[in-house]
Amino acid sequence: YIESCNIKYFFQGFDRVNIGHVSRQQFKQTLSMLNYDFTPDELEAMSVK
Repeated sequence: YIESCNIKYFFQGFDRVNIGHVSRQQFKQTLSMLNYDFTPDELEAMSVK
């Protein structure tokens, strides 16, 4: 059983002009705030353009 969560809501605070983009630092900060535990390499791979 996998519980899913729509995390888009948590990024909206950083995306004030609603263009669908946040900085890498904001991306990492939001995932950390949500207690998602990723290695630095995993975070880097997810934040590549």
